[in-house]
Amino acid sequence: MRLEILIISVPVIWMVPNTLSPFSTDKEETIPEDIVKLAEERIFARTAKDWKTSDNLRLEIESLGYDVKDTPEGQKIIKK
Repeated sequence: MRLEILIISVPVIWMVPNTLSPFSTDKEETIPEDIVKLAEERIFARTAKDWKTSDNLRLEIESLGYDVKDTPEGQKIIKK
């Protein structure tokens, strides 16, 4: 009997939920759950290369008082 193992590689996008990034002010603050949810949706949209949805989610996050920075390490959410 021969076993075969299938390894699936899934792209991982790094994001620190519920904290501000190093781009923020010197203190860490909690990011509201609704902003975190929008940021996660934006990650999925970008992974799917759905740029229109990604842009719309960025605008929605910005309208709620947070900036979105795309970095080589992943998306960062920063309170304005």
